[in-house]
Amino acid sequence: MVLVDCSQAVCGGCTGHGKCVEFIRSFNLPLLMVGGSGYTIRNVARCWTYETSIALSVDIANGMSL
Repeated sequence: MVLVDCSQAVCGGCTGHGKCVEFIRSFNLPLLMVGGSGYTIRNVARCWTYETSIALSVDIANGMSL
């Protein structure tokens, strides 16, 4: 099992975390994603949604802004 810390307080932001989740997912191992702190709730929610969509291989609806 691989643990991925998706706390938005660490550097990289949505794109950096998304690339990390995508890379880890490529090994086809069980994945546990945990969240944590963030400075702006709106941005944290967007990032978690984006990262979860990558982990689940689900496209985000066009009407949803990230």
